[in-house]
Amino acid sequence: MTILFPVQKAAYDKGKGKERFGYFLEMGLGKTLLVLHEFAELLDAGEADIMMVFCPNSLISTWKDEIKKHQFEFETVTKPDSSREVKRGSVVLYNYEAIINSPGKHIADILKIHRTYAVFDESVQIKNFKAERWTKGIQRWEHLLKYVRLLSGRPMVQSPMDLWTQLTMLHGQVSSSPYAFRNTYCRMGGWMNKQVVGTMNPERLTQILNAVSIVATKKQWTDLPEKLYTSRNYTMTELQHQTYNKMYRDMIVEIKSQPISVQQAVHKYSKLQQVGSGFMFNESGDAVPIMEFEKVPKLKVLEEILDEMEGKVIVFAHYRPSVEALSKHFKCPTIRGGMTEHDIKDVIDEFNNGDSRVFVGQLAAAKYGLTLLGHPAMPCHTTVYFENSYSLDARIQSEDRNHRHGQKNSVLYIDLMGAAVERKIIRALQHKDDLSRLIMGMNEELQNAA
Repeated sequence: MTILFPVQKAAYDKGKGKERFGYFLEMGLGKTLLVLHEFAELLDAGEADIMMVFCPNSLISTWKDEIKKHQFEFETVTKPDSSREVKRGSVVLYNYEAIINSPGKHIADILKIHRTYAVFDESVQIKNFKAERWTKGIQRWEHLLKYVRLLSGRPMVQSPMDLWTQLTMLHGQVSSSPYAFRNTYCRMGGWMNKQVVGTMNPERLTQILNAVSIVATKKQWTDLPEKLYTSRNYTMTELQHQTYNKMYRDMIVEIKSQPISVQQAVHKYSKLQQVGSGFMFNESGDAVPIMEFEKVPKLKVLEEILDEMEGKVIVFAHYRPSVEALSKHFKCPTIRGGMTEHDIKDVIDEFNNGDSRVFVGQLAAAKYGLTLLGHPAMPCHTTVYFENSYSLDARIQSEDRNHRHGQKNSVLYIDLMGAAVERKIIRALQHKDDLSRLIMGMNEELQNAA
């Protein structure tokens, strides 16, 4: 019989008997085991037939491993070609992209046959109510689901609008119109007053969230070592400075000449960040080197950090050219976009159990579900951000790749800073984190200040 940890038991007790519920537990608190246990209970009681899991592609192998690890005798079926492949007691696995591609066409047929316990892992992936996975997928068949469980460490990473689809899935007390929801909970501003720049009525939104979910943090429920943050500065070369300053001047002139959206501004700031990494994307989308990668000052600082630190080190980068250059330079295990679940698993095994000191991960591809703790003789408790993105989800998730059960040391996070835009990105992430913690009720100081 499955033995749940106290945080899992508390979550299970709060969700028990509810057809729709959110388990918003921070990474490492055991959401996967929790829902596997709950499904097993419902299956034995004759209340559910199958479990259907939707998750990022990198987590499909993790789900299979967790089922074996905890000795559940569920047959796993990945993106079945027909409803006939799915039998009672099965766990059916889909990555989110499959919802609107050919594998997703069988979902509704399966749901009409089986009483389904559906799990949306990293449910922030369904936050966009305009995305096809919502409008042409989930919204069309979600009423057929018997049970719904949303799993996330942080369901809000950008603005309160992240919560509308998720609260709708949980039958929370919110308007059926996303625009009415926005008018109630989002403070608008920016370009043509169309950008969400803050939150309104946070206490009310927190109450609605608490009625259909449980929020739990590692600080509340575990004795994991603390997270430590620092930055290391580098000085750009004269060529980088000249390129950066020219691009910045051109950007300011363009902004003054006509209004631009937040997305356009982020794109322009991103090009400035690329200069610090030694390359730029041209108008055709090709990466053009500014200088030899071996001479990039940011790389030299990273090498200094590796010389200073003990054990293994995770290096995250945002852009594919940086990931490829770092991987080639260090000849190390690397995860980038487009890899299969089997390839990802092999890379994780190579890093954790092999001799390589460095792991390089593309933020968007390596942020979910990986455990990168190294081994006893060479543990991993240092993470370096060669580049950041504006995604709070990517930052929060990536930080927990080596801050989870089994970690014995405080984990150090190092941001490489040289270009002014890199400091702006960190400040933007901190602001988003403050808003998210306020709504989730995760920060008493912010709650009091509100």
